[in-house]
Amino acid sequence: MTLFNWSSFLDVANEIKQKLASCATFSDLEYGYIRTGIGRAYYAAYWYAKIYLSTVDPLFKTTYKGPGSHELVVDKLKEQRGKHQGISTLLGSLKNQRVQADYYNDRLSVRDLDLALIRAENVIKQLQEIEDSKS
Repeated sequence: MTLFNWSSFLDVANEIKQKLASCATFSDLEYGYIRTGIGRAYYAAYWYAKIYLSTVDPLFKTTYKGPGSHELVVDKLKEQRGKHQGISTLLGSLKNQRVQADYYNDRLSVRDLDLALIRAENVIKQLQEIEDSKS
């Protein structure tokens, strides 16, 4: 049994964005797609960071699921040196977007989804660059 590739959530978010590109007006369904896309972009970056942290810190538990687990990943990145602090800021901003999409009734736009995709892609790309520099 292979493990799920969490980065594929980024592909899902990009497919949602492509689907929305053909919409002239948005119904509640399309607004739901925007919210879902933001969430998938966040979870792609969150899980990439969480798995990354478990490789650099053997004491970091990838199975931790308790309250605050999302903030724990952001904080753990902040504790690392160099580029990690900027990555932590990006992931924290993306987390706030996901919370807004999941819990608040604010009207979101395709721009919000674009920003979430950019942030998620940057988190993953920057962590990959750090991994590549170590090999």
